[in-house]
Amino acid sequence: MRLLALEGGSLAASVALWDDERLIDECFELAPRRQADILLPMAHDLLARARWALSDLDALAVARGPGAFTGLRAVLGMAQGLAFAGGLPVIGVSSLACLAAGAFRLAAGTAEYCQVVQDARMREVYLGVYRRHDGVIAPVVPDRVGAPDQALAAAPSADCLLAGDGWDAYPALLARTGRQPADILIDQPRAGDVARLAAVEFRAGRWVDAAELEPAYVRDQVAFKPGQRR
Repeated sequence: MRLLALEGGSLAASVALWDDERLIDECFELAPRRQADILLPMAHDLLARARWALSDLDALAVARGPGAFTGLRAVLGMAQGLAFAGGLPVIGVSSLACLAAGAFRLAAGTAEYCQVVQDARMREVYLGVYRRHDGVIAPVVPDRVGAPDQALAAAPSADCLLAGDGWDAYPALLARTGRQPADILIDQPRAGDVARLAAVEFRAGRWVDAAELEPAYVRDQVAFKPGQRR
């Protein structure tokens, strides 16, 4: 099973190649508002380094949100274009699940839960709680958007893993948990973790045609209304 994975709905842009059970290569760059310009060259570069063509892939994988609206539109459009060109199915995974997967990957020990808080702008955060059981990462509750204080009520345990840049965006929120900045294991999703989650989905037959791929915006409002400020 060979996958090309893309992530561009955060402050970063990343691309990864996955072969069977392992990450082959990954490119990651912090690139706010530049994802549309650099993701495709990244993808071509990784494919060239691996000497893979689109015809060598089994599927495209992409983080479909929640995240920055402009970045999500760009990366999903790119995934669809590559999938159409290669005649490939697409696997869309939650961006918050990718952050949880990254935290579980980086954490020492056998932590069971991860709480993800990602900055959503407009005085809100994207919230997700994930559990790892028998190696499978699954949401405890659906991804949602809300006021930062809602993260305190959503914490599954006092020692759960923390992920996401929302903890940095709202330092008072982190302080109220009694945790430290060093406890935040990862703040931006990575394409390698997109691929890791997508591999599980692909084996289970959970993929869609490129035309059916939809973003997970979570909320409908894209921009500030007159008079609103962060």
